[in-house]
Amino acid sequence: MILVMRRALAATALAAVAALALTGCRSEPIAAAYVGDTRIENSQVQKVVDEVSKPGVAKPGQVGQSKQGIASFIVVGELALRLCAEQKLTVQPVTAAEFAAQRRSNEVLEFDRLQEKYAPCLAALEESVAPAVPSEADVKEMTALVNGQGFRINNAERITGDQEFRKKLGLRNTLREAMTKYNVTINPLYAPASYVVMSDEGPNGAAVKLIVLQLAGANPAVTDRPVAEDAPAL
Repeated sequence: MILVMRRALAATALAAVAALALTGCRSEPIAAAYVGDTRIENSQVQKVVDEVSKPGVAKPGQVGQSKQGIASFIVVGELALRLCAEQKLTVQPVTAAEFAAQRRSNEVLEFDRLQEKYAPCLAALEESVAPAVPSEADVKEMTALVNGQGFRINNAERITGDQEFRKKLGLRNTLREAMTKYNVTINPLYAPASYVVMSDEGPNGAAVKLIVLQLAGANPAVTDRPVAEDAPAL
């Protein structure tokens, strides 16, 4: 009986050591994030940030030029690659040069190469997901997100009943589930990190985020504070 207990304790200790070792591996200072067994390094993220931050370089749209935005895009791209492979989705390739042309540039950047790698899979994945009916929590989250950007919503049902919104929400839900499945880990230095799944043009022409996938930390744009009655309305 004592021998059995010792063996059980030894097995438990080994499991604990293994878990600690795995945790340690996923907290290396050179890593920006992990998706499954893929490590995304700080240097990879910084290279893109340095390129798109140069004067005169056309910026990469809503992903932005912050390290949080770039790291989030890479993480979501890695998730999309795995889901596309799993589901055997048909992907329509787009070259890095074509993405550079969309930025109205002849210079192909590392970000354009990332787009070439990830964007077609993201498009195929979005096409494949079923539209999601927004829950009460989804509507509340969207309202808080919009309020946090200085806008208010006059008619939430008009937005949440839209087929494109529901399709994007389905994509957000699929990616959120994949984060757990593939054990996504983000370096705390990159928090808060989020990926914009859907945005719309606001009254002043600025892009207003409607759906985001939160990857790490709390989204500073989400707030329960009421907005002013004269705030621009969507």
